[in-house]
Amino acid sequence: MIVAYDINETRVITQTHHAHIAGFIGNHLKSEYKSLFFSEVIAAIFYHETQETDFNYTRQLNDLGQPVSFDKPEITLEEQAEKTNKILDKLKTRSLLVAALVSTHLQFLSPQVFTSGLVSKSNSNLDRKAMRLYKIKKADYDYLYGIVRFCDRLSLMICQNELPDAQRSFEINNALGNKIHQLKDKNGRLIIDPWPFVGTELTIHYEYHKLKQRSFKNSETFYKAVDESRVGLEKITFSKT
Repeated sequence: MIVAYDINETRVITQTHHAHIAGFIGNHLKSEYKSLFFSEVIAAIFYHETQETDFNYTRQLNDLGQPVSFDKPEITLEEQAEKTNKILDKLKTRSLLVAALVSTHLQFLSPQVFTSGLVSKSNSNLDRKAMRLYKIKKADYDYLYGIVRFCDRLSLMICQNELPDAQRSFEINNALGNKIHQLKDKNGRLIIDPWPFVGTELTIHYEYHKLKQRSFKNSETFYKAVDESRVGLEKITFSKT
């Protein structure tokens, strides 16, 4: 989960909703990014997070009873490897290429899980297996994965409210087509340069759970609060110029 606080409430966005937003972003890319195995790429974006990660898999609350955000996990290598194997085992039933792209993303995020040898042999080197099966060159595979990483990053910037203001500029990353994409504030408008989407604007709606408490007695009371919470809806618009 992605957690943010303000004066009156705690906001929680699930990991699966973050992935949904990333998939929405991917669906609106220009056609030049959709020429090769795009169905598999978009599936990898939508399914790179699973329900196991919605509430951080092992521990939902810290010692103060506050929800633990995804970027501050309290998890061992063994637990990470178990989660990784579960995710990849499920995805392999969908498509080897989908599983491979997600595996590459998990290696990008947590390389130590794979170098530790704790990931099962059947889930190692999925990228090589998929490239061999689909007859994809390494450069083309890297291009496909770059789409996944760009969409994931922009979605996280939205969910974490990591957005520029006061005429500032933030780098998204250089994953999409090997180009550095910048997110800029231009007189209150959010500009992405170079522009990667169809049309001249892209509006994204995203949901969050509104919790009145900052801390909870235990995981059960936290789950109950999330289940009974009001869901808020916000939107953000990116522009070409």
